[in-house]
Amino acid sequence: MQGLSDGGASYNAVNNAGTIQYNQTKTAPATVGDIKIDFNIAIGSGLTNSTSGAFTDAQVTADRPALKSFSIDRQGNVVVSLTNGESFNRGKLLLQNFRDPNGLTKEGNNLFSGLESAGAVGGVALSAANNSPGTTGLGQLQAGTLELSNVDLGQEFADMIIVQRSFQAGSRVITVSDTMLEDVINLKR
Repeated sequence: MQGLSDGGASYNAVNNAGTIQYNQTKTAPATVGDIKIDFNIAIGSGLTNSTSGAFTDAQVTADRPALKSFSIDRQGNVVVSLTNGESFNRGKLLLQNFRDPNGLTKEGNNLFSGLESAGAVGGVALSAANNSPGTTGLGQLQAGTLELSNVDLGQEFADMIIVQRSFQAGSRVITVSDTMLEDVINLKR
């Protein structure tokens, strides 16, 4: 997924009447790039032990918040939920609209090139102001839903029956012509 990335949360562990309390500091996503769905903090890397020696680093690390799940809301926010009940925005999906979608070239793995020739509306560079879902003529996201099929099942079955009958007729023509040739050969004898 691409969009605004690098949103995160850091924690300061403090002693609260003999228990470890984790105070969260959130960082909003701001960098355009790949959105990673991960969360792993440790002492010195997003987790600070400020218990004044009441708890060891191992104790603070053992009870730290961990990744529980993630979801994507209608505005494109990638919300990470943690085991302690808190959450934060890990990233924000950004959308792009094109004047001529046929100008895009498939590169494979869901990647396309030729953004300039396809006429990227608002320019090729992504930004929250120009590329947020539901703004500037872009569609909205509907996470957790399935798109309806664009196939007419009745028409597809009718087409399949026609093809099957055509195959049967073709095979009968071959059988009849084989029988006729056999009769001709038998007459000659």
